[in-house]
Amino acid sequence: MSVKRENVFQRFLHSIGAVFIGILLLIIGIFLPFHIEGTPNQANSAKKAIEYSATSPEGALVYTQGELNSTGQPLINEYVDGGDFLTLHANVEVYAWVYTHHEIKKDDLIGGGQTTSYYYTVAKAWTNFVKVGDPGDEIRSAPSGFSVDDNQISWQLYIDAHSASLSAEGAVINGLAISHTDISMLGLGVQPIDATLYADTYQGVFQDALYIDASPEETILGSKRVKVTAAMSGQEGVAIGKLENNSLVKADAKKVTIFGTRHSSYIRFFAGVSTLAEAVKQLNTEHQTFLWIMRIVYLALFFLAISMILAPIEVIGSILPIIRELTRGVIFLITLIGSLILTIVFDILAILANNILALIAAVVVIIIICFLVGRRKRIGKEKSA
Repeated sequence: MSVKRENVFQRFLHSIGAVFIGILLLIIGIFLPFHIEGTPNQANSAKKAIEYSATSPEGALVYTQGELNSTGQPLINEYVDGGDFLTLHANVEVYAWVYTHHEIKKDDLIGGGQTTSYYYTVAKAWTNFVKVGDPGDEIRSAPSGFSVDDNQISWQLYIDAHSASLSAEGAVINGLAISHTDISMLGLGVQPIDATLYADTYQGVFQDALYIDASPEETILGSKRVKVTAAMSGQEGVAIGKLENNSLVKADAKKVTIFGTRHSSYIRFFAGVSTLAEAVKQLNTEHQTFLWIMRIVYLALFFLAISMILAPIEVIGSILPIIRELTRGVIFLITLIGSLILTIVFDILAILANNILALIAAVVVIIIICFLVGRRKRIGKEKSA
């Protein structure tokens, strides 16, 4: 554990620095919705696709339902002994010392000072990121047997060298080829591979992981294991893309905004789907989910920005106990309400700016409202006269 002590003057200086960071976050939060809301919804493009046939015109946006298979040599790596995969992902982990920490802040009863206690812990665990170097004074207390191992660098190098994401040489569905580089864009779901597909030259498979140099019971510092996930060949579903030389290639989704036309390239495969309507529905759901996640991000950005901008007021209010909690409560309320209002306002403005029809409709509504209000005032004046 380590302790950091700050008086009210030091805290105030730090809070002034936070104000500038808060202003930067506020600017990002204002402009980000205009970029995100302009992202084309690929569902609007995909719903115009025609079913592929021998007479489909070159360059047309098409869809086809069938079995997606890999082409070329079976995709394998050093940990896999068999199987036919579209994508393969090996995540290597090492049993090493893992560092964690948390902090506890305590305000002085009076005066605005604050004491922060940092608690550091270290424990053995499986990880794909090995902390390299001497932790020094960070670790105030450590478990029995803790020491900095010189092999930590080599462990991380092993992780970096042996973790991999691979795609098949190509894929085909109903005679339409898909290139190696486009397979990663198909949106294929992955799952742990069957234990029988792992190479048998290692220690064995336990709980979806291949233990390389020691079984779970014999694990020591530096032991390694790998978890392999994959998208298997032979999945049934619907593929959507642009027809080009008997191949499916990336199609282009467009969205016209007041800032210009935005483009988004896509080629997709929907496993377990049998109709274009289902695929379009799934694409639309993905797009709407993305937008709502980003709206939560806007809210978090605005909340953090406002709280940092108001940080000096919180520091000053912490000088006296009688107003400390009141100040924090008021600041929290202002921050929450302000971030909600900013999120709603700028998201609506971004939607209008990125949707010409919605913008025109909004302008028409505003004109009608202004006309009705003006007409009502004019009639009122005439009656009073």
